[in-house]
Amino acid sequence: MLARRRDDLVRFASELHRRGLTSDERDLADLAAELSFLLSPEGYTQLVTQSGWDDARYRSWLVDGVHRAAAG
Repeated sequence: MLARRRDDLVRFASELHRRGLTSDERDLADLAAELSFLLSPEGYTQLVTQSGWDDARYRSWLVDGVHRAAAG
């Protein structure tokens, strides 16, 4: 399951690059690792379930994090 998840995130990183959302110098394996951390279910649990964030705040934080990660 973890290997499949990593493959999915490498494809996601590649798609972000294809759409021009990363620089040519951005290492896509590193980006996939950062996306894995950002999108982890544990992050959602910590921020929403344990810390009381609502879904809108979490989504905003997540979108910002993905943009920052893609920019490198």
